[in-house]
Amino acid sequence: MSNHLAIATVTETWKHIVQEALTTIDATLGANVTVGKPSDNIKGNTVNIYLYQVVINEFLRNMDLGSGKKPTIALNLNYLLSFYGNETKQVPQRLLGRVMAAIHARPVLDKNKIEEIIKTTAHINTSDLDQSMEKIKLAPIPFSLEESFKFWSTVKSGFTLSVAYEARVVLIESKIAARGSALPVKG
Repeated sequence: MSNHLAIATVTETWKHIVQEALTTIDATLGANVTVGKPSDNIKGNTVNIYLYQVVINEFLRNMDLGSGKKPTIALNLNYLLSFYGNETKQVPQRLLGRVMAAIHARPVLDKNKIEEIIKTTAHINTSDLDQSMEKIKLAPIPFSLEESFKFWSTVKSGFTLSVAYEARVVLIESKIAARGSALPVKG
């Protein structure tokens, strides 16, 4: 279980993993990694990471009902990775290929990497995500043409090459004890 900083810690860990993938595979592109809403103002060779949706994990949604423990919410985090750069030299496609290959090779967020990020990043230095028993797995998810159109219309930015990923499952434990207990099951 993790505290309220789990979501921000996953995002920050993503950022570092993507940056490492870009610099260790081929530093010649000089790509940087940003976090935030995609924008027409993003310039240069850039991979942008945007948390666009948080959903309750269907399989673990009721895991703490009636347990008497502190309530825990199980979340799946949906990210959009967008790739910017010189289109005539296929920079966005080259960045996309590098990032997807790196994530495919290591689809689980490493506890040591999470711990390193927590120690070196001031705004999440009290996170305890590295102590979570649940491993966070990264997997590409479908992002249909219709979803893509709706998304880019909503953020009011021109379309750019993108891929959607899900980070599953992030457990956040409440500091507030559960009230009462669950009703008994009738047989």
